[in-house]
Amino acid sequence: MSRFVVSAVVAASLFLACPAQAQQSVVRRSFVTQYLERVIWTPQERGPLLVIAPDSMIRVLNGAHSPDLSKLSREGGINVLELATEMERRLARTTSLSALVLEKMIVLNSKLGKPDLSQLPSSDALMALAASLDERQWQLLCGTNGLGLRDLSAQQQPLFSRTLPQGLLVGNFGAPNATPVPPSALAQSRVQLSRSLQFWFAYQDEKLNGSFGGSFSGTVQGNDTRPKLSKDFRVRAQSSANYGVTLSEVLPNRLKPSQLDYKSTSFDKRIALEGAKTIEELLGRVTQATGFEIRADKRIAELALWLRNTPEQSARAGDLLELLALSVTGAFRKLEAPGQKSLWLLTDDIEGLATRQARQERWRAEAEKLASEMRRGYRERFKATKLEHFVSTDNSYGLSPELIKSVQGVQAGGQIKTTVVPLSALPKNISDQLETILKQQIKSQEEGHSQSSINGVINPPLDPSRIKLSQNQLGLSVIVPGYGVYQDQSSASSLGNELQNASRDQTTRPPTPEPVRPEIRTRIAIFAPKTPAEARQALTAAATARLSAVWIATDGGTLETLKAALEEGKKVGIPVGAAVALARLPENAPADLDIFGASGPYRIPDAPETAAALLPYLRTLAALPGLAGLALTETGAPGYLSTALSRFGNSRDSLEYGYTPARRLSFVRTEGYDPIDLGSFSDVGFLTNPMRNNRMMFRSPTDTPQPPTPPNPWESWNRVRFEANKALMSQVYSALKEVTSALPLWLKSRSQGFAQSDWFGSWDKADALPTFVLVFPTIPVADEERLDPYNPLPQARRTSRQILFTQAPSERFEGDKTPLSTWWSWMLTSGTSGQRNQKTFPWDGAVLDLSALPVEKAIATLQEIKL
Repeated sequence: MSRFVVSAVVAASLFLACPAQAQQSVVRRSFVTQYLERVIWTPQERGPLLVIAPDSMIRVLNGAHSPDLSKLSREGGINVLELATEMERRLARTTSLSALVLEKMIVLNSKLGKPDLSQLPSSDALMALAASLDERQWQLLCGTNGLGLRDLSAQQQPLFSRTLPQGLLVGNFGAPNATPVPPSALAQSRVQLSRSLQFWFAYQDEKLNGSFGGSFSGTVQGNDTRPKLSKDFRVRAQSSANYGVTLSEVLPNRLKPSQLDYKSTSFDKRIALEGAKTIEELLGRVTQATGFEIRADKRIAELALWLRNTPEQSARAGDLLELLALSVTGAFRKLEAPGQKSLWLLTDDIEGLATRQARQERWRAEAEKLASEMRRGYRERFKATKLEHFVSTDNSYGLSPELIKSVQGVQAGGQIKTTVVPLSALPKNISDQLETILKQQIKSQEEGHSQSSINGVINPPLDPSRIKLSQNQLGLSVIVPGYGVYQDQSSASSLGNELQNASRDQTTRPPTPEPVRPEIRTRIAIFAPKTPAEARQALTAAATARLSAVWIATDGGTLETLKAALEEGKKVGIPVGAAVALARLPENAPADLDIFGASGPYRIPDAPETAAALLPYLRTLAALPGLAGLALTETGAPGYLSTALSRFGNSRDSLEYGYTPARRLSFVRTEGYDPIDLGSFSDVGFLTNPMRNNRMMFRSPTDTPQPPTPPNPWESWNRVRFEANKALMSQVYSALKEVTSALPLWLKSRSQGFAQSDWFGSWDKADALPTFVLVFPTIPVADEERLDPYNPLPQARRTSRQILFTQAPSERFEGDKTPLSTWWSWMLTSGTSGQRNQKTFPWDGAVLDLSALPVEKAIATLQEIKL
């Protein structure tokens, strides 16, 4: 199995770089350094000693805890090997230099096998187990004593074992007296399924009490006196497996394959060590001495170092580079581009971190697709057995049967039932606790500290005499005989969802009436005919449908089909425009690359060949006699469309582009990062946790005041690509306006991620690019003008005088069986910001995009939709 490694030192340094922990980190560094200074090491005899990131010499793989170094202190100094062991490091040597390097490293696997659906995660294992139970076993599972291993068949027992949580503790997690539950006791566990009760604040305004809301602060103790177990969330297996496939694991640190030869005679030069403070400084000295451009990822480059050496001592360049790579569990990656000098980058691994994340995300998506099919099978089993009625409500609060019944089941529409209850209707021990909590919350509210809000109304007054009650989702109680009970709410939530879905499937619901369509002034359809004959067919159908106009999709080849459409349009009285997927043209320009280095359908926007062939083609197109407009449907490849940080592309379903060797090389030199190492904001294994929330862009803490926060690397990477696309768009605009200023130009909306809605906006100025923004940059506008991420209309109006709503039937959700006519009506309703039966359509028109369909099917779709 091919493995790729993520730097544990980088992760630790990023974790320490969080602003909230900066002061603590400074203290820790000083604490560790005083012990390093007392290490018994004579550089005159043993050569220089190097330690990378001395401030992060903590147990990085087992939580952020400082080791006890005081026991190492003795007269005469500290033994270097004992210090290394305590710090979870080891001593590594070369002929000219030694270093204390990490013992362990985290491995991310990017060559993944097929998912093994028999190796289920705990939530799926519980669903599979529940689906396999007979009526007697369901009664046990939902009964007082629960279900145990001996109540199950040999085939069911492995599923039961996989439902049990690991790392259970007697006592509270973090308490000094907390002790682990032994595996032998956990194996004797019994599990119980039930629904718990949830308390919510009630409001004086009765209109606000219609649904569960009103966050509840405080804990109410019921009558369950069993000892409560907790979970040690630091307990992690040595490997992270998902559906039987290892995604990450902890392994002994070793020197990884590198694209730089440490033994080469080119790196025999001696490098002075005296005075170096960071990895970046050392690599600068290597570059100067050898003539090879050698850099480090910015997260690594800024790591501090500690040296024990004499002023005149030096190290062989190759030895130094080797120990630097081993110290950060990294490798040197070679970046090269035609006509440019090569660069070697010390980074996490030869393959990019973001690339490996993307591979794992693709694998997860495929595994989840298979798992969804399996869950549908469970749902069918639940529908057939109808055993959910055995699930009871956990009434450890001692409430009356009438109260319990009032919150059982769901309301119409699947909403959880709630009921407002006077405190006097509850047992006294419960009402006393609730009254105390309510008084504290009301006092906090009066002082302006309440966090309670609902429907945009901040801090509505609470009712001091009532509480709102609801029933929670399913919960799983793990009962360990002789130790206590652990309440596992997360594992049972998926089972609860499937049971609820099965119940909904059996409920006959009246069909939702089709909304009344608003009146649309301009109605346009896009066709993609392959021949002149098909073009004439499309125009005939458009005339029958009495459309306002037709746009013909043009692929950059011959214009004969478009000319035939123009001729037919004159005959039937339908204006004809052209629709061009701009980012895919011209076909003879260099193809852009995705994060895997694979070429896609898009062209490199700033390649000289692109503009050289694209602009003459567009001028020819714009000069066609009778052309009624030009619509550009894809104005940039994913990744080029916006500088906004709402980007899911490089590790989600849709890939981003722009990862050409030249662009990557330039970005390393200007920003300090290889873009293939800029992963998503999501997690892949616990090692990437410190890289969330933009933390990677903070510098490591030092004893001196911090410099200004450097630019966000994701935003910088987006901006580099956006500017390349923007420059091409400016050239396109000028070229088209040179031909004729009267030709209507349209741009399809651009979105760096998932878009709530699409539209075509008139292209009125070169830099006015219609963009759907999900996470907004700072926009200096009045509060009443702020953009609503769920309403594209204000965004569309910002850049264009005319805006046309658009949807494509080919992009309907998979499995959507709604009749096309109904689907289109609902899409138009979404175009009115969800206001049903609104007579006035707020857009200036609508475009039905049929370009993904063969013409014959497109015509049939048009007829069914009745545009």
